[in-house]
Amino acid sequence: MARCISPARLAQTAADTPWFKDLYDLFAPVREEAQEHSAEEIDQAIDRAVASARTTRPARQPADRQSSTAYKP
Repeated sequence: MARCISPARLAQTAADTPWFKDLYDLFAPVREEAQEHSAEEIDQAIDRAVASARTTRPARQPADRQSSTAYKP
C-alpha cells in the first residue's frame, strides 16, 4: 500500500497554540499595569521609547544597500 503525503494539522489561530497561552500568561502583569494608564499615556510612552531607540541606534539599510564592507561568505 502506497503512503500518501498529507498536510500537517495546523492550529486555526495562534491563540490555539500552547506557546501563545504561555506568552499571554507571561504578560498578565503588564496588562494589569497598563489598565492603570490611559491610552494616551501608553501611546506617549511608546513614542518616547521608539524615539529613544532611533537616536541610540542607526536605522538598518535594506540588504541590497548595505556597504561593500559587509560580511560576504
